[in-house]
Amino acid sequence: MTVRPKFNKSMTSETFSSFYWYKGEFKNICSQYGLPRYGTLNL
Repeated sequence: MTVRPKFNKSMTSETFSSFYWYKGEFKNICSQYGLPRYGTLNL
């Protein structure tokens, strides 16, 4: 079992995508880096 690293801005998209991130964690990451905290719903 691989331990998930803490998020950092130099993390590759492959590394980011290979781990599960809770919604709250993801919202905090977005807030910290000035990114939108909402998603889109494609129906």
